[in-house]
Amino acid sequence: MLETKINWLLEASGITIAVVVSLAFWLGSTLARLDTTITQSSQKTDKVYEVVLTSSDSLNTRTKVIESKLDDIDKKLPSSARK
Repeated sequence: MLETKINWLLEASGITIAVVVSLAFWLGSTLARLDTTITQSSQKTDKVYEVVLTSSDSLNTRTKVIESKLDDIDKKLPSSARK
């Protein structure tokens, strides 16, 4: 009877170790995939942020150039043509 219980415990501990090791590998691979997904999302967000900043600066620069040209045209017009 004692021998049967010892054998059962040894078999159960072997199964438990196998389950723990399997779960560790599964968790590791899941975390690796999650890390890859987060990194890719972060890179996409950074690219979008760069485009928005560049476009914003570009738009501001173009607007300033247009305003400057309009001011030059306004200065060239006779004062009677201005309203």
